[in-house]
Amino acid sequence: MMHHRNRLDRKRFYRKCLELKRVKTGMRALVVFLILALFLTPVVGAANDVLATLFSAKLRFNGENKSPGQGQHVLNYNNRVYVPLRFIAESMGADVFYDEKSRTVSVKHVTPHPTKSQVVAVDSDRPFTLALRSAKRHYFQEESLRVWASFTYSGDKEMTISHTTPLIGFEIRDENGRTVRSERFNEGRSTFNKHDEYRYEFPVQLIRSFHTEHDISSSETPMLHDLPQGKYILAAEARYSLPDRPQEEKVLRAEIEIQIH
Repeated sequence: MMHHRNRLDRKRFYRKCLELKRVKTGMRALVVFLILALFLTPVVGAANDVLATLFSAKLRFNGENKSPGQGQHVLNYNNRVYVPLRFIAESMGADVFYDEKSRTVSVKHVTPHPTKSQVVAVDSDRPFTLALRSAKRHYFQEESLRVWASFTYSGDKEMTISHTTPLIGFEIRDENGRTVRSERFNEGRSTFNKHDEYRYEFPVQLIRSFHTEHDISSSETPMLHDLPQGKYILAAEARYSLPDRPQEEKVLRAEIEIQIH
């Protein structure tokens, strides 16, 4: 009788151990499931999330290779390549602004097309001439400025000059004297033949610099690439030296007035 009772006790003991093992195994499975869920939920748990991969692609603009800056990546999603808008726009001379309040991405650029200038200013020191032109004198605030400058050579012989880079720099000055100038870098050299011309479009990024340097309030204009309403002096300037007088810097400067409504 005693021997039979001991066998029953051993069976109950083994049964309890098996149940406890199942519980521990189930807990481990639950923990693994929760860990996977924590990692996967941001990707597949929400309908608005997507899973994309970094994509190594070369980006060329008119034959010139360029690389996105830090934090700007090329992505592959559903076999389609997605490129960073800001990098692409700025590489093509445009400006990008994101308005967080309205969740609006705004791109501003000058569309190249034949344009007749209504406003012109010229400065000349033969054999070079600097001209600054605008398609119109009056612009609406959200309208792109159609302003460009040219540096022309009229000599008969080939000539190489030293100059700041870029050859033509731009400037904005408002009615209150607030001014911003485009950056000028190290010295460069350019060779000209008769009737050669360098042409530069007015840089949209300079308007953003005007906002930044003078802390323009959103009440004056909501977009960083739009000038506040008012009158402005736009200037173009070329600094260079001739080969026979390398120490003598020559300066050509042209100014026009426009108004933003």
